[in-house]
Amino acid sequence: IKKNSESFKSFITGKNGILEKWMSLGAFGWRLDVADELSEILLRDLRTAVKYENPDALIIGEVWEDASNKIAYGRRRHYFEGAELDSVMNYPFKDAIIGFVKGGNAENIREIVESVCENYPKPALDCLMNILGTHDTERILTVLGGNSYGTRGEKAVASLSAEERQHAKALLFLATLLQFTLPGVPSIYYGDEAGLEGFEDPFNRRCYPWGAEDKELVEWYTGLLRARKSCAAFAGGAYRTLRADNGVFLFTRIANCTKATI
Repeated sequence: IKKNSESFKSFITGKNGILEKWMSLGAFGWRLDVADELSEILLRDLRTAVKYENPDALIIGEVWEDASNKIAYGRRRHYFEGAELDSVMNYPFKDAIIGFVKGGNAENIREIVESVCENYPKPALDCLMNILGTHDTERILTVLGGNSYGTRGEKAVASLSAEERQHAKALLFLATLLQFTLPGVPSIYYGDEAGLEGFEDPFNRRCYPWGAEDKELVEWYTGLLRARKSCAAFAGGAYRTLRADNGVFLFTRIANCTKATI
């Protein structure tokens, strides 16, 4: 498909096009797969069409690296200059959180969090899609409790032992606490809150375990959501690292502050 052809752009962004149709049916925003493979022309036209229908609609791009200085196909991208994306999926935080809870490298998570907070415009920072797992990655419990080797057939039937699962859940409690309290908005891949396991696609796409949810995890996620909603600092509050050494990572969020970091 020639994505910059007028016929294609009209089909997506034009009158009675894809964007208009689905927004008229109640869609409040868009998550764009592999945003770096969409041209800047298309991204700008897409934003214009979406914001025309609803100025508050959200446009999130899939970007795995620091999106503020992303280079794709030899060109620096301009996602956060007001004409393309509102924010992105937060893979840097995902990797930093997992690395910290598994290895205790507080200095590394501090460096990544502060770098993103300093590099991203505050509106983009405040609506980052904070993830621990997606359809493109292994299930977070599997990442925290198992290993990624084995044949495809072995992975299809693999599951954590009782001891591995308990250890993974203990790490997940800490990981989700960071996911819900660092700058951005927590995004839960369906079934993670219910305790699903699984290696990479397609093993991470098993059906939701209706009636067999891990009740302890469901209660934990519910409590995190309540706590987040009860504290104004998590809705755009500034971030400041208090300590990051010897396996200890301590930070604060400050409400009613226009700066991203203090």
